[in-house]
Amino acid sequence: GKTTFLLNLFAREQKKKANNRKRIALVPLNRKDAKEQIRKISNQRETILLLDAFDEDTAAIEDFRNRMNELMSVAANFKVIIMTCRTQFFSQESTIPRETGILKVAARRAGDSGMHEWRTLYLQPVDDKQVKEFLNTAIPWTHYKELKRARKIVSQIPDLAVRPMSLTLVPTLAA
Repeated sequence: GKTTFLLNLFAREQKKKANNRKRIALVPLNRKDAKEQIRKISNQRETILLLDAFDEDTAAIEDFRNRMNELMSVAANFKVIIMTCRTQFFSQESTIPRETGILKVAARRAGDSGMHEWRTLYLQPVDDKQVKEFLNTAIPWTHYKELKRARKIVSQIPDLAVRPMSLTLVPTLAA
């Protein structure tokens, strides 16, 4: 789900007209040269940086705080940074980093942190209603037999709710 989320975000942006499109760069953190890839990205102040799979980064597995600091030091100039990570990577909610280590260079209210902070968002499994809506959108009602086969396939896949990428294959299988 993490990588799919970032790929969908990237694809959605690419569908926009060129003059409305934001610059996006995607860097998988499970590669040894991730920091070098980040450094090579041009126009950083105008680019949204997508960092995928912090939980698969070998340096983060060894010492996540140190690795977070390393990554943020090379990514500090980007317009926005979005990083994915499995929730189980952190032993407790309280160990999830809140501050990025990147200083805010702007006016702020008294008491506000002087650092940019991470916002934590959680991807949720799809529910039965969402599965039904997807199938009804992906398969025209005029293809009733296909739709019926797709519903049967879905009923035979118990963990589909936590594997939504698999759901995208169902219309092809039903056809």
